Amino acid sequence: MFSFLTEVGFQPFTIAGLVLVGLCLIETASLMLGHSLSSTIDSVFGLDHADVDVHAHGGHGSVLDLHADRPHGPLGNFFGSFYDWLNAGRVPLLILLMAGLGAFSVVGLAIQIVAMHVATPLPTLVASLLAFLAVIPATRSTSRVLARFLPRDETYAVAEDDLVGRTGVVTLGPVDWDSAGRAKVMDDHGNAHFPRVLAAREGLTIAQGTTILVVDRVSGTLTVVPSEERLLEKSI
Repeated sequence: MFSFLTEVGFQPFTIAGLVLVGLCLIETASLMLGHSLSSTIDSVFGLDHADVDVHAHGGHGSVLDLHADRPHGPLGNFFGSFYDWLNAGRVPLLILLMAGLGAFSVVGLAIQIVAMHVATPLPTLVASLLAFLAVIPATRSTSRVLARFLPRDETYAVAEDDLVGRTGVVTLGPVDWDSAGRAKVMDDHGNAHFPRVLAAREGLTIAQGTTILVVDRVSGTLTVVPSEERLLEKSI
């Protein structure tokens, strides 16, 4: 019934479809083993960085440094810009390749099947060129759709100054005026930090497990008070 798929005019699209199936199986197997092949490939080619790296510097007057690595030189800029445009959804390179193979296979087979029913299949080169013209917009659109279902990584480098005003829990204590401990403090992005902390005033001792409020940063160490104390001050 599908013997026509092995004919010369259909072979490029059949092969593309088989390669796609093989890549899907390999990616599935790698996920089952706990390590994604697509992530490995992105790491090898240096594409595993987030779209934007956010670096905060300085305290309350912190400056956001939005940085993304891009290729240099005319050709590098062209291919870098084209890749960014093509990969509109910012999906892994392997997934983008699989989307392109799928588009090439489906469009090419559709062209040849229609041509076969109208008259005769088109020459392989002509059909391949027509299918390739459809690959670029189809891959771009597919990457947008796939990005909604694929997890995306973002990296955030947060300065300790940005933890001022955040609450946390003393994980290593007790914390005194002159004896530092450790506290677990969550940033705005849900990441846990374990900075050194000191009591904010002399004579204050904060036991391990106490919920604290970060009130300042002095000489590279965060100063804290029990969060209940700050709430009591506000109520008074």
